Amino acid sequence: MPEIPFSVRAAARLHTDVLLRHPNVVAVGAGIRRKGGKSTGEPAVVVYVSRKLPRAQLLPGELIPRRLFADEEEVGTDVIQAGEPHFVAVDTKQYRPVRGGCQIANAYGGAGTAGAVMYDRRDQRLVLLTNNHVLTNTGDPTFLPGDTRIFQPAGGGLIGASKRVVPMFRAPLGATDHNWFAAVDAGIVSLNSNIPAEFNVVEINGQHPFVALPPYEGLDVVRRGYRTQLRNGTVEAVDMTVIVTDSNKARYKVGGADCVFSIRSREREISAMPGDSGSLVVDSGGGAARGLVFASDSQSGGLTWACELGTVMTMLELDTPCTGALNALIRRAVYRRLADPWALAESVLVAGGSNALVARQAEIVDTLRHGHLGRDVEGSAGQAVDAALHRIAPALATAITTDEDAAGLLERAFGEWLVQPSVFDMLEYRFEEQSLFAMTAAFERLERLGADPHDLEVLSGIFRRAGERSMRELMAV
Repeated sequence: MPEIPFSVRAAARLHTDVLLRHPNVVAVGAGIRRKGGKSTGEPAVVVYVSRKLPRAQLLPGELIPRRLFADEEEVGTDVIQAGEPHFVAVDTKQYRPVRGGCQIANAYGGAGTAGAVMYDRRDQRLVLLTNNHVLTNTGDPTFLPGDTRIFQPAGGGLIGASKRVVPMFRAPLGATDHNWFAAVDAGIVSLNSNIPAEFNVVEINGQHPFVALPPYEGLDVVRRGYRTQLRNGTVEAVDMTVIVTDSNKARYKVGGADCVFSIRSREREISAMPGDSGSLVVDSGGGAARGLVFASDSQSGGLTWACELGTVMTMLELDTPCTGALNALIRRAVYRRLADPWALAESVLVAGGSNALVARQAEIVDTLRHGHLGRDVEGSAGQAVDAALHRIAPALATAITTDEDAAGLLERAFGEWLVQPSVFDMLEYRFEEQSLFAMTAAFERLERLGADPHDLEVLSGIFRRAGERSMRELMAV
């Protein structure tokens, strides 16, 4: 798979604003030159145009340069006809539990697709991931509207409320190619407590959204929007900046480094349509999630644009289900054991809406996981625990999130350990007999919920010895 050199990415970033001012140019990024619809393997700055004209019909100042320069290096360009991108915004089936790939709608009639169920890092609560423009009113993408109710499907049951978005800002004075700008088009919905949710996406199997990785040119991907249903394609370019037009003809500039990528649809298969906004982009084999659809040219064999999932998660402060479920278990342990309501209330105020006590404990546990599980000690108990936990993580996350008995047993088994005041105390900790009883019951329930029996047997065998010796001694075995 040809790798896009840094010089090409640098050239795309350096010349994007100038190129977007050329006639018919709708997007610029770093990709691979194509000839006859097929990749040549040659890296180039790719310039997408809504209409490709012969050079003779363009004035000298309107021509796309054949070569560009960045850091004294020369880089070629490739002009590709793509059609004009439009926000994709309108399966109307009710899904309970709620999951990725289903239709959602706001209180003002706007509709789109729920991309994935994830965790809000600020409060360890479940949220639905989608686009900013699915949750906000047309022409006002900076703030959430007054009525934040969200329904699934449109005209159906109330499932929650818009929680926050990555805001889009008005273009600076003098800008002529756009009215608004943002790095990504993304937002989240808080789910009502009575609404069940699952981490899977309709019709797509695999490890998504448990694993989030960056896209790359040539990657085969699949997405599921409620309008066009299941669609396949291939990542064509990355580091894109796109000019998108909304229904009121306002123009939005979305993208930048590690923000937006393009997907080429299969021949004679239409790209995303209105209603597919918010669809999660996943490897064709389901190995990892890569992005979030927000625009397309709605053409046969055309282009769909998506925001990189890693950047979206960073800007919205989201966790994958695995990390989020662990932090939700920590939150449960903190609230049960550090139960001074005044201290908890004060910690929330200090953290500006998040819980400082939970955040601190999550940090301690994260340090233990990444620094003390003995991954480099071949044959150690720490290495075995780390490997087994990694394999059962999706089942564990699902159990903690959807099964109250499993979550309660796990908290009773591990809660005291998870609220130790430091990594040192976690390493010196010895499990009490009642915790070990709860652990056995928790592992039995996890097996009934689909966790691998062999991995559970490994974990059970190791932790049964945790009352006889400290975790430090146990992990080094």
